[in-house]
Amino acid sequence: NMYLFSAISLSEKGTAGILVGYSTMPELDYAGNGSEKVNVYDFLGGISYSYSMFENISFGLNIQYYQSVIGDYNTSSISADVGGLFKITENFNAGIVLKNLGTGLKYYNEESSLPMVAGVGVDYKILNFEQNILSAGIDGLYNIIDGDITAGIGAEYSYSKTIFLRAGYLIEQNSIN
Repeated sequence: NMYLFSAISLSEKGTAGILVGYSTMPELDYAGNGSEKVNVYDFLGGISYSYSMFENISFGLNIQYYQSVIGDYNTSSISADVGGLFKITENFNAGIVLKNLGTGLKYYNEESSLPMVAGVGVDYKILNFEQNILSAGIDGLYNIIDGDITAGIGAEYSYSKTIFLRAGYLIEQNSIN
């Protein structure tokens, strides 16, 4: 798996980004009898833009193109994510997001919707020094299509706003029940 993301500040006009991702797996024995091997891979490309409307409120948009190939079968979709970030205090933020708004996937005769997700989250900066920032957050996601709920908790350490270390734990609904 390979993922590359780059962002550039457009000063007062916001921030723009680009994403390229590629995932592959070893050739697959399609028939299960050792006869014909097929290639399997996924590609993701996207552009992002965020803008601070006010000092405390920012919005973002992400548009993605996704392609998946399994041998002779392939599918693609275009989707968008939209979100908002609300700076409540210097150290406390809240966010909302709608993800995977777009076209579904179709392999041969089988169609499936993208997992459209609505989410909320909060983040608190535990340490906020000039070059060292440690923050912790919690979020919840609701899959609009199938009703599944996931929750996550995580932490991020930032050094000089250039090096980031992140860790987290994801709790899925099936593991809750």
